Amino acid sequence: MSSVGRYPDPVITELLGDGFAHVLEKQMGKRRAGGDPGTGRGRSGGAGIGTGRSDALGTRSNAADRAAVGGVWSEAAASGTGVRVVQPPRLFDKAFRDASAARHAADIAKLTQAFIDLGPDVDPREAARAARVVYTYVDQLVVEYEIEDSPLIHNSKVNFGQKPRGLCWHWAVDLDIRLQMERFRTLEIHRAIANYNNIRLEHSTTLLGRRGGEMKDAIVLDPWRKGGVLTWMAAREDTRYNWTPRDEVFAYKRRMQESQGDTEGRATERFDR
Repeated sequence: MSSVGRYPDPVITELLGDGFAHVLEKQMGKRRAGGDPGTGRGRSGGAGIGTGRSDALGTRSNAADRAAVGGVWSEAAASGTGVRVVQPPRLFDKAFRDASAARHAADIAKLTQAFIDLGPDVDPREAARAARVVYTYVDQLVVEYEIEDSPLIHNSKVNFGQKPRGLCWHWAVDLDIRLQMERFRTLEIHRAIANYNNIRLEHSTTLLGRRGGEMKDAIVLDPWRKGGVLTWMAAREDTRYNWTPRDEVFAYKRRMQESQGDTEGRATERFDR
């Protein structure tokens, strides 16, 4: 289960569907137009609700904004949209991110171009920001997860409680949340699972593609595969894994459970990966 309790400030995120941050922004704007100015500025390292730029993280965290977030969450929960409240990551300081970006400068440039090549409607500035965020945040997760071994050995240590996180779906969830903080307009986050018929080989990832494009053309962002070293490529070019959209996998597993007469779901099954 995601270790989110150590992060201080709540944010609404759409783990079950891209685009809810845009709904949140619109709803909060409506509330402020009705008398909640929301002029506060939060701590560095909080959620990027106020600016949409997490590298300069100016977070609105006053009482009006908290009330607005709470109200939107209540409406979303009541409407059954499947939106959850999760905690945003507290980012490492700017010096860490700048050093990481400098270390990966050539790779960031290549990933930026890969995002741009997804289509003419991709904003080059968003592409550059996305590439920087991915590489610098993967470096942060390497530290937080205490990565020292190969992926399978690290998995065993996580399962035995010797390491805090670092299973493939931890990487996918945490990177998903971090990218959502950027509120991209021309890029779209996808989640996918491979080998879903074999629990021992099942693998999860986050992808980033052109908004409105097909997942097979999106870029796989897989830091787990090489133990914290980012592997990326278009999903259709990934010869190691055959990726299926996560929602389709979840629907398949629910049907299998229902066919076996298990309408409540097995205790060992997880649908939040």
